Amino acid sequence: MCTLTYFPHKAHQIISSSRDESPLRPSLSPKTRYIHPHWITYPTDISGGGSWIAYNKTSHHVHVLLNGAFQKHKHRPPYGHSRGLIVLNSFSFESLNAFSSAYILNNIEPFTLVRFSKNKNIEELTWDGNHAFINEYDQTKPHIWSSSTLYNSEMKRERHGWFNAFIKKQNVLNPDDLWSFHLNGGKNEAPKNYQICMKRDTVRTLSIMQISLSQSDISHRYLNLETK
Repeated sequence: MCTLTYFPHKAHQIISSSRDESPLRPSLSPKTRYIHPHWITYPTDISGGGSWIAYNKTSHHVHVLLNGAFQKHKHRPPYGHSRGLIVLNSFSFESLNAFSSAYILNNIEPFTLVRFSKNKNIEELTWDGNHAFINEYDQTKPHIWSSSTLYNSEMKRERHGWFNAFIKKQNVLNPDDLWSFHLNGGKNEAPKNYQICMKRDTVRTLSIMQISLSQSDISHRYLNLETK
């Protein structure tokens, strides 16, 4: 997993994430749980016990994880624990740089973790299995990420193009528009296996979660595509 988009909308930051995963890994709907010392809201991956997207309503931080680093890697288990626990454990650190410096990543499968905050650039931590890389993105500009485990470089470029074209086409872009993009993006441009709402023999888009982050509030909406 997954597909992640970000759009700065007036006083809000709109963060939308599609979970592209095997249907054999079911999940629980978002719920606020206490993970010392924070109250974190997130959907739960039943198999690994972690999540791919979560937010802290007190600190106004949003963390989203994509499987894989810069390119598709070979799966070499056993690993220390599910990458979904990275999302939850990283809330205890002031930055992703601090997290990567303190956390033992050596036995964790490659991942990309993105952190959104109020009045700060977007932080990105990429772990390729050997080294951690920190990057920043301008929070005043839209962005899209696609998991390297499911999408090669050409697919990523096409998806980036769809996102840019979608933004330019809209006179006024709002959260509903972004939600629609995650349901319909690329539908007329590509096969189902790498549209934004994708479907393959063993992997498909299982759910969508959108988080609206403002100076004073944070909220979400969630759709389980397996039960709708």
